[in-house]
Amino acid sequence: MNWVDFVSILPFYLEFAIRSDGAEVLGTLRLLKVLRVFKMARHFQGSKVIARTLRSSARALWVFFCMLVVFVALVAYLCLLYTSPSPRDRG
Repeated sequence: MNWVDFVSILPFYLEFAIRSDGAEVLGTLRLLKVLRVFKMARHFQGSKVIARTLRSSARALWVFFCMLVVFVALVAYLCLLYTSPSPRDRG
């Protein structure tokens, strides 16, 4: 058993031992189970190809995501302007 396996099963045993309702930390630790998927992905050739492709096209993806963020912010601002009441309607 390595550290990824240990961390992924740790919340179960902690919750079993503690039995408390304020277990936000345990919920966060449960999210670490996602790491097991990445651990398994190392053994598949397709995941290696996808990782290599993402690394080689990182710059183009960065530009795309930056433009996407600007577009989403612009649309959100326009929606805010459209839905906010005008000064005539307030008083």
